[in-house]
Amino acid sequence: MTLARLTRMPRFMLDHHWTKAHLSDEIDGNLRPEDRSRLRHHVHECEKCNRLLDSLRQTVDALRTTANRSTPGVAERVIERLDHEPAQVEASEGDQDPSPAPGSRGLP
Repeated sequence: MTLARLTRMPRFMLDHHWTKAHLSDEIDGNLRPEDRSRLRHHVHECEKCNRLLDSLRQTVDALRTTANRSTPGVAERVIERLDHEPAQVEASEGDQDPSPAPGSRGLP
């Protein structure tokens, strides 16, 4: 390893840890321009972070695509159906009325 590369190593490792912590911010577009430049520079030099960023982008894109495929109006139709159907309560054998008899104050 060259001397120049050895002297850059601590900065590279700092940027490596910093980049991993800010990949989501990059995808969401929440980085300041100078931070975006720092992250992109590191990702350009670091194959591991480059793969990680690419994988994260693919995952987010897949989730967004899945979210957009939901059938519109499903929740509204379920609520409407529940509002219009009479409540059906079935008492199973052995169920007793939990309310106390008049005048008993709930005592056995």
